Amino acid sequence: RLRRHARIENQSLILLNGEHEIACFALAYPPDMSAGEHHIIQRTPGFHRSDYSGIPWRLETNRGLILHGAYWHNQFACQHTGSMSIELSVIAAKTVYALLPEGSFITIV
Repeated sequence: RLRRHARIENQSLILLNGEHEIACFALAYPPDMSAGEHHIIQRTPGFHRSDYSGIPWRLETNRGLILHGAYWHNQFACQHTGSMSIELSVIAAKTVYALLPEGSFITIV
């Protein structure tokens, strides 16, 4: 059985099954994001913060990286230096959430 994982490069998240690409999505991430491998340790379908109405399809990694969908379209991709948050469209985030279980890895190139 092939293992699903993801690679982030060139403003895209590429979902892979083994070495075969199964999907590719545009994303927004901080310009100072360092390269390396992250393992998904927690998945939450919905997460609420007081400053946003909700954060859908949230994945957290062992190195503090958070991937999630973004509803705030007028501010999408307005990342701040030092943030460990990667924003995807809600549909992309739902797909990534469905296809990457806990223990999957994400490589930032």
